[in-house]
Amino acid sequence: MGAYLSGVKIPKPSLDGKMQNAYLDGKKVFAEADGKEYGLVFTGTQWLKTEHELWGEYTKAEMDFSYTGGSSHWLFGARRNGTQNMMCVMVDPAGQRLLVSSRMQADVPVAGILPNVRYKIVYEKTSVFIDGVLRVTVSGGSFSTDPGKCAVGAMNQGGTIMSPFSGTAYGFRLWKDGTLLHDFVPVPAGSVKWSATPAPVNCAWDTVAGLYRPSDGSGDFGIREV
Repeated sequence: MGAYLSGVKIPKPSLDGKMQNAYLDGKKVFAEADGKEYGLVFTGTQWLKTEHELWGEYTKAEMDFSYTGGSSHWLFGARRNGTQNMMCVMVDPAGQRLLVSSRMQADVPVAGILPNVRYKIVYEKTSVFIDGVLRVTVSGGSFSTDPGKCAVGAMNQGGTIMSPFSGTAYGFRLWKDGTLLHDFVPVPAGSVKWSATPAPVNCAWDTVAGLYRPSDGSGDFGIREV
């Protein structure tokens, strides 16, 4: 049986050792012989920038993650300042919960999110789903100005990166008006799964741009085999 990546089945090599191929958004994906899946390990200094603003009423963000303890840190998001024009999600390890902020509300709790457990969050317009279950609905409304470009594994506050994530990210995707803008897939250093050019360090591969994305913060990501 093959593994799955972004909902696409990635087959293992056939019995004669030849590689089989799958296709993702029209791009050929080569299956690695071991069929392994990886997560990027964030230690509180790494993060990834995106090239797109978070217009809440038009935006969908998805992150597959597990977090560690310690002080509060951000999964993803952006806000213009501390109280306005925001779309962001914070991890509160002490409360074992997420705190979701929108254009009209701040710190709406999503309880029962345990450390070292893998979850998938989808924040779409005003709805927040955990593992496919609607957990909270936040107040929406039009942004008076764009909240800024989304940071992954941190929060972009008016150009300043706040409290990077501590944990593991297994993938991140961002849409606007139904168009996929980013699809970050973890890859270990030296991997040629996505490109003939080996991955320079542990990083994300953006399947939309066709580029490796090393950490934009301090230090390289760790890597974890799933």
